Amino acid sequence: PYVVENGYLFVFVMDYYRHSIINEESKHDMQTSFESAEGLLVGTIDATLVAQNIAATAEDMGYGMVYLGSLRNDVERVREILELPKHTFPLFGMALGIPEDDENGSPKPRLPFEHVFHANKYDSDKDSQRETLKAYDQTVSDYYSSRTNGERTESWSNQVANFMSAKQRLDMLEQLNKSGFIKK
Repeated sequence: PYVVENGYLFVFVMDYYRHSIINEESKHDMQTSFESAEGLLVGTIDATLVAQNIAATAEDMGYGMVYLGSLRNDVERVREILELPKHTFPLFGMALGIPEDDENGSPKPRLPFEHVFHANKYDSDKDSQRETLKAYDQTVSDYYSSRTNGERTESWSNQVANFMSAKQRLDMLEQLNKSGFIKK
């Protein structure tokens, strides 16, 4: 329902289909390249760069957007609906539309820049990380509380812990293999 009622849905696909056609007609063995972990990374990065450019442009034009990983809950069905050939893989979606005008329409706060940007070396100081996480958890909890009249006050760390501990999408390697990826 959320996607049907909200503007546009984009599905970002790792796409090596054209490469596989070139491989069939070439004297070179390209198959290993796009069946490797490096091929997976390159294909994912390419699709992500396209998505981020669309997101930035859309937000500049006043549209709202949200990334959707949920389409990977049923990769086979998504592949069927979109008629995706072998050597393609649906990575994520993006719902794009005009944001509702309401008093609670502010975007969800992002992690502070200093928490995701590391100059010259990764800041692995656990005390510093914990301090920043604690502050961000409070910001996210306040955000949800203000949008739900106090009914939801979940922290970001709690969301991450719940998501990362859930046994979900355990078939991704199998789905990638069926699609022609991660064979080497």
